[in-house]
Amino acid sequence: MTHYDVLIIGGGQAGIPLAHALANGGKKVALAERKDLGGSCVNFGCTPTKAVIASARAAFQARRGAVFGLRVPSVAVDFPAVIDLVHMTGRTHPEINSELNRKVGVKRISIATVRQLERRLELARTMLRGR
Repeated sequence: MTHYDVLIIGGGQAGIPLAHALANGGKKVALAERKDLGGSCVNFGCTPTKAVIASARAAFQARRGAVFGLRVPSVAVDFPAVIDLVHMTGRTHPEINSELNRKVGVKRISIATVRQLERRLELARTMLRGR
């Protein structure tokens, strides 16, 4: 069985930088994340929302072209393309984080592995208490 100095549960906005800092400091780090690295902000919250806002802002500015001396006959929002942009934006961060984890030596483990570790820890606690 592999031994780690630190187990971080949650590969979100705080977990990943912490794992990298500890690994860069010489610790052997395991990072457990249930699904996608980056957490809710990167995958379905802040970052994808900002992509939609950027598209809306671009459409708004294009519609105001006359204010800037531009003739823009019409502006149409291609909503499926906007959604594709959202999905592309959200997916790139976990891939980047996975590559960074490999470079600094952070090992990603599954939540199931963490649950196995919890059961072993509880068994060890029980044995130490003499139950």
